[in-house]
Amino acid sequence: MDTEENLVQITDECDRFCRWAYRIMGAVVTAGVGTTCESLYDISTSYEGAREAVSYRVLYGTKRAINIGEIVPKESKIQTQQEEARMQELFRAIHVGDEEEIEKAARKEIEKAAVNYRYWIDEPGDDVMWFFSENHALLFHICQYLAGSYFPKQVFTNSGRIGQEVKQHGEELLNEWFDAFFEEFVTEWNSNAYIPIDVHGFGFLYNLTDKDTPAG
Repeated sequence: MDTEENLVQITDECDRFCRWAYRIMGAVVTAGVGTTCESLYDISTSYEGAREAVSYRVLYGTKRAINIGEIVPKESKIQTQQEEARMQELFRAIHVGDEEEIEKAARKEIEKAAVNYRYWIDEPGDDVMWFFSENHALLFHICQYLAGSYFPKQVFTNSGRIGQEVKQHGEELLNEWFDAFFEEFVTEWNSNAYIPIDVHGFGFLYNLTDKDTPAG
């Protein structure tokens, strides 16, 4: 797929297929169309864009094709380039820097990732993250609680909260999760496979949080 014009064409074809599937078979099909890529090495980025496009079906409706390029602003590409530049700085420090420089660059990236992350569905953002399964929710809440703990005075850009507030909100969500867990136990059809992931989360909470807090 080498041009935007071809991308529009395949979007139209997918749109016709979705309508045909519903008209002939009664099947509700929504097709997501990702971004163009120059190499097969970048196909995962296109796939993530297609998944994100499908998530917009609650706004744009089902039984149709949704092109992520028509939804997400072009400016997002500039942000990606800035991210790549920061990662190159980190890799340079790893390859040619001393231990202090590596630690400084790594801490900088960790802090940047933490304060700019989208931790839950009540925060704005366009992404392909899946919040709703049992184990995913637990891990998101743990990450939110820990990030707020590590950076208590930083402003978290997605929510506008400072770290102390992020930690408190993460603790509230964790308490809600555990209330539901102890009341219903596992609730997903694939819970047997998810239990080990839950155990990972329990281990993180036990080892990385203050044992005197409700979340710990």
